Amino acid sequence: MGYLSVSEESDRRRGVGVNKLAFCRSLGWMLVILAVVMASAEAVMALGAGEYSGLATSEVWALIVGEKPRFVVGEPDFIAMAGASILAMPAWVVFGVVGIALAHFFRKRRNRRLFRS
Repeated sequence: MGYLSVSEESDRRRGVGVNKLAFCRSLGWMLVILAVVMASAEAVMALGAGEYSGLATSEVWALIVGEKPRFVVGEPDFIAMAGASILAMPAWVVFGVVGIALAHFFRKRRNRRLFRS
């Protein structure tokens, strides 16, 4: 008779490596830190003199990819509207939500013990 933790047993069965989980968890925390930095920068820009313009997600996309995002003409309207509204949001909101979701879903879980005979 022995005790076996649920997470270790299920990870071993599925073949999920600890490295993949740690990578996704680390990526999530990096995105959260990046979101905090972006929010700080946006607050400093808002307090400065002159016109205030926030950093939209579409601008960050253009910096990373090299071109403005566009939607295909044949897409349904609700997909185009959802994509346009996400790209119009402040970048720190989108990065923060994605980072928190990754950090939550790939978090370390407490080992629950199952009785195994």
